[in-house]
Amino acid sequence: MVTLRLLSINGAIRGNTGNTSRALVVAEDHARAVGVHVDRVDLADFAGDVADLVDAVRSADILLFGSGVYWSSWGSPLQRFLEVMTPYEATDVFVGKSVGVVLTMDSVGGADVAARLLFALSLFGCTSPPFAAVVLSRIGEASADDDVWQPADLHTLVDNLVLQANHRPPYKRWPVVAADAVDGAWPLPGPLDLGLPDFMLAARKAP
Repeated sequence: MVTLRLLSINGAIRGNTGNTSRALVVAEDHARAVGVHVDRVDLADFAGDVADLVDAVRSADILLFGSGVYWSSWGSPLQRFLEVMTPYEATDVFVGKSVGVVLTMDSVGGADVAARLLFALSLFGCTSPPFAAVVLSRIGEASADDDVWQPADLHTLVDNLVLQANHRPPYKRWPVVAADAVDGAWPLPGPLDLGLPDFMLAARKAP
């Protein structure tokens, strides 16, 4: 039996410290306990080339994205990752990969961020199982309410990711306008030109 490979992609701004990293450790430990090989990329701390990230994602069967919630969105390292990885949407790097999301937040907003992130990852080609997001909060940490996400819910998330990864159909792909791949050392500071069409005011006639 082939061993599944899970890649945790931590997009929190505190990198391998902080709440998101600790939450991912809980999920990763459970994945190892059920026989899954686990790798981790902390984007805020990553020192390598874009090609290294592409290879890491391509080799994974399961992708687990983590981030804090900042101003009703995910962390800037994760946003940059999505932008740089745009040329690989609808390719074997992402299509059919089982995907889940782990977010940490102070009190509110995480569910909306999780929904938007899962939708974005769906457009890359990933698939999410039931209960594909866990949002852990400072408020929830102090609650004994079963209806509030708890760290133990990460086990359910991982189990469902494994179940889906073991039943991966040959998904169809729709056509996309291919962006230009970029290369270089992460995190590619400065402007990012993916070669996508310019359209703003393009139809305006010169006077």
